Parts: sequence; structure tokens; C-alpha cells
Amino acid sequence: MKQLKEDIQALSKILRQLTKKTESMGKKLAKLEIAEAKKLKAKAAAKKTVKKVAKKKTVKKAASKKVAKKKITKKAAPKKAAKKPAKKAAPKKVAKKPAKKAAPKKAARKPAKKAAPKKAARKPAKKAVKKKGAKPTAIEIVSKIINSSKKGVNMDQLKAKTGFDSKKIYNVVNRLKVQGKIKSIGQGIYTKK
Repeated sequence: MKQLKEDIQALSKILRQLTKKTESMGKKLAKLEIAEAKKLKAKAAAKKTVKKVAKKKTVKKAASKKVAKKKITKKAAPKKAAKKPAKKAAPKKVAKKPAKKAAPKKAARKPAKKAAPKKAARKPAKKAVKKKGAKPTAIEIVSKIINSSKKGVNMDQLKAKTGFDSKKIYNVVNRLKVQGKIKSIGQGIYTKK
């Protein structure tokens, strides 16, 4: 008993030491995370200031270009005053031509919209017609055997009569149950509905 108490006390001391170490490590991690967050904020702030300075420079350049263009256009305006009415007439004709072309495109789109509802109305799928020389499917074979029995058929009888493996019979029987063609009387015994 004394040994157990001593062992428990030793373990508790070790656990206390471990908790102290984990707490100190947690504090160090928190300090590191705070430092990293500050670095990221400083980088983001530096990027913003660089962008602002770049924007101011581009705005100043654009403003100086606009002023230069205005000076050039004011100087050139008195010389071209007689030619302006002729240029205004030409753009009006150009504007009318695209409008005429746009009208036939709209007309071409309308028949396409009418064709869409015809595709939406689908006919119901036709049932498959059996050919005279075609082999019966596994589902047909199993359902025929089950429907011919009065008391029901179990898995062993289905295996013996069909020659299929148990997995295939299970799949076929399950499909027939889902379709509602057969029902289960007991465990592994199936009969017609």
C-alpha cells in the first residue's frame, strides 16, 4: 500500500511538471502568434501605402495628359470649324446601318425560341418488345419459377432450378421485390404477390 501511495505521488508530481511545461509553451505560442499577426498587419499597411502613392502618381499623370489634350484640341478647333458639319452627317448614317442589321438577328432568334418547347414535350418511352428467338433474362426465369410455385420457393431451390450463383439470385429476387412482383413469406422463402 505504501508503495502504491509513493508511486501515485510520484506520478502526480510528474503530471504537475508536465502541465507547467505545457502552460509555458502555450504562452510562448501565443506571443509568437501575436508577433506574426503584427508583421502581417505591417506588411498589409505598407502595401496599401504603396498602392495609394501609385494611384496618386497615375492620377497626376492622367490629369496632366487631359490638360495637354485640351490645349491641343482648343488650338486645332478653329482650323477644323468648317469641316465639322460634314463629319457629323457621316456618323448618323453609320449608326443607322447596325440598327438595320440588328433587326434580322432578332427575327432569327425568335424561331429558335419556338423550337425549344417542342423538344420539351417528350413522348413516353416505349416498352421493349421481345424477340421470338431471344433468351429469357435472369429476372424472367426467376419470376417464372416463383410464380409457378404454390407454397413458395427458397434460395436453394432457385439455385438448383436456375443454375445461377447465390449473389445473382439475391440480386434478381431483390429487384423483383422492389418492383412488387413477389413477396417474402419467411426468411429466404418467396412467393408471387
